[in-house]
Amino acid sequence: MEVDAIANVADDVPDRKQKVRLETVSKLASLSVKADSTVEHLTPQAQVLARMAAEAKQHRDEDWDIRPHAMLEAAAPTRQQFDEPSTSPVVVMRNPVAGPLDVGGSTELSEPVPFNTDEPIPYESSLFKGTMHLHIRGLENTKEHKFSGKKRFLHIAFQGRFKRDVKASDFWSGHEWFSVSDMVPTSFVNIGYTAAAKMFSSTTRVCPSTSNGQVAGFLNPVLASCQLVNVSKPGQEPDMWEAEEDMRLLSDALTDKNGNPMPAEKRRRWFDSPANAGSVLISKDYVYTWHVWQHWCNISTYRLQLNSLLSFDLCQFSEGQPMQIMAKDQSTGEYSINLLLWHKRLLFSDPPSEAHSLRERLTSGVSSLRASWKGMLASK
Repeated sequence: MEVDAIANVADDVPDRKQKVRLETVSKLASLSVKADSTVEHLTPQAQVLARMAAEAKQHRDEDWDIRPHAMLEAAAPTRQQFDEPSTSPVVVMRNPVAGPLDVGGSTELSEPVPFNTDEPIPYESSLFKGTMHLHIRGLENTKEHKFSGKKRFLHIAFQGRFKRDVKASDFWSGHEWFSVSDMVPTSFVNIGYTAAAKMFSSTTRVCPSTSNGQVAGFLNPVLASCQLVNVSKPGQEPDMWEAEEDMRLLSDALTDKNGNPMPAEKRRRWFDSPANAGSVLISKDYVYTWHVWQHWCNISTYRLQLNSLLSFDLCQFSEGQPMQIMAKDQSTGEYSINLLLWHKRLLFSDPPSEAHSLRERLTSGVSSLRASWKGMLASK
């Protein structure tokens, strides 16, 4: 791929903000161009940016009703991908801002990531190498036994090894979004971030929503939020679905009074203390099995249930930006995993008579949320 061609990516983009972002990608990539102007001679960061720009150019003519955010456009699914019967209306993709992520032997941003599979999927990032299972409820290919008797809508499990040591206090997960429109009251979005984040841990970092290009969202310490962690010596790791909570290899403090593994609930509270988290090193010498599940967002419908009275449609506020499955080393910015959970209604309106312009969608969403709050207050 010729890096010189990246400069042309923004030419046909009518939206000014998206055009500025794509032009920025071009400028960043060009800073490291050598004489022959090939991607191989760019810095790793510039290679990622160049790849994003080139793939965004290939996608820009897709007939989306709502255009995805410019930085995610290379990984935005097509209508055909959304209409795959076994997984519709959900498509899982690699996040282009995280750098190359090899899932199932492929790093292609435009290729969907398999989920609801019988066998684990091999994956590798710059920080972690192993296998994963991703299960989503409410779809044709859903494995019902994974959800039988449970309230959860999503369950993801990982097993593998880190490529280097990571401080537990630096290992965070959550959701990151780019700037939101001025049409969305920032108070609404920030309340949503805070409410969702506090479901996981009290040490959550909430990044306020802005309209100036700043990344917004929330982050939680992984070990203070995930439901199950098992640490084993290589060759002694359990079956992924038979793993039990056990972090004793990382710290003597992670035991009960009888020397048994600290229960998961107590482990989460223990790591919710910055001092405790700062005392533990996630060593590359061990095999880790992680399980994370959630019951507050139905991925198949894209509705967030904050409590028994208040819920809202995430598609009305997302501005073409999907939910994430993400974990990263905050000190370096490297991701162990970063996947995008796309729903068809984020980008397409079916039937076509539905309001699908960005302004119509946001106006409808804000009105619905105000009505929900009014009803909740009136019931007290």
